[in-house]
Amino acid sequence: MKNKALHILFSSLEDLANEVKRAMHDKNPSKFAGKEIRFESYASFMSFMFPHKFSLLVAIKTEQPKSIYQLAKQIDRQQNAVLRECDELEAFGFIKYKTGERNAKIPLLAFDYDTIVVHDQRGFQMHQLPAA
Repeated sequence: MKNKALHILFSSLEDLANEVKRAMHDKNPSKFAGKEIRFESYASFMSFMFPHKFSLLVAIKTEQPKSIYQLAKQIDRQQNAVLRECDELEAFGFIKYKTGERNAKIPLLAFDYDTIVVHDQRGFQMHQLPAA
């Protein structure tokens, strides 16, 4: 079974704008189009993702919580902190929400991936999400 990967790429806003213009003109999207998230730098990605947000992604994939409340209980963290970090993950495109019973926010991975591949100046690193 082939791994499904989410790619983390790094570029300045100017570089990203130029890439979008080039893709629109040439009709040649990024090879990771639809499966990528961009950050300005490796340091900004690491400070965003660790220590807690990566563990949230793992818990969402493996535990499949039915609400933010349930996710917070599963990982033994405060619900407000988990909600804030899930909202940030949603804003960047890592997760999405589905509405459950009593309007509960159900966190889901934005698409079915099992590996996060971080491309940086030194090559790439792979962060494996465990099987559900």
